[in-house]
Amino acid sequence: MKWKLSLVAMAVAAVVAVLMHDDAPPPVVADAASSSAPASPLTDRLPGGQVDGGASPSARGTGSAWLASQPASMQAALDDFERLRGMPAGDEAIALARRIEAGIGPGNAVAYVQALLTTDDPAVERAAAGALARGGDGAAMRSLADSYGAVQESARGRILQVLERSENPAAVEGLAAIVAADNGERRSPVTMASLYGIANSGTTDGVQYLLGQVGTDNVDYAMMALGRVTSTEGVAMIAAAAQGNKDAQGLPDGLLQALGRIAAEGAQARQEGEGESATPR
Repeated sequence: MKWKLSLVAMAVAAVVAVLMHDDAPPPVVADAASSSAPASPLTDRLPGGQVDGGASPSARGTGSAWLASQPASMQAALDDFERLRGMPAGDEAIALARRIEAGIGPGNAVAYVQALLTTDDPAVERAAAGALARGGDGAAMRSLADSYGAVQESARGRILQVLERSENPAAVEGLAAIVAADNGERRSPVTMASLYGIANSGTTDGVQYLLGQVGTDNVDYAMMALGRVTSTEGVAMIAAAAQGNKDAQGLPDGLLQALGRIAAEGAQARQEGEGESATPR
């Protein structure tokens, strides 16, 4: 029988290569578009299993062997996602989703990326996206970006959402690497989302990186991203750059004035946000 890689399978291969350093055996997959079988558990979509429900016993055995070699947190995350899948809405599902979101780490991030890219369950999608946005590190962000061109349109939207909402300081370096890898004349949606994610992190390193991008071909995109910075330290850095400090050396007056406006708007947005949070509800 002839097998061909589906779009989802190619995304899975990219995910595993980045997060697991290519330690896993290559995935054996079927063409999901040609299969009428119902969606299989996430464990069937890991290396050695098939995307649809038709994995052979030997393929399933290989997947189990690979999974057994991974951290226990990987299996725990997969088990939790399977429990959440199809669970009736209610307090139990909410509690489980919160536990899933809080449990992400470098040892099990591949399970969260896998769930985000392949699930058809809204609760699993929300939990995976929320966890990756809050706790995904640079390797997780890069794996999502690498998967962008190989997944369906609906999954692309999920990827962009996670990149844009990233708030883990440990993700900034990976997001910057995504930007650096884009050498096209027009920046891709992944690059723009990554710049927004760097801004959303609110870290001083992230803001300094964005200020450095103002002096490059990414100036327009960097300025848009800087407009999303609302952290106290970040806004202060932008204001200092507008005054011509070391982060803005060589920038023309027009850009310095634009940075000044961005800093003022960021400070105002922060004040309004603090006012709303203090208002009794």
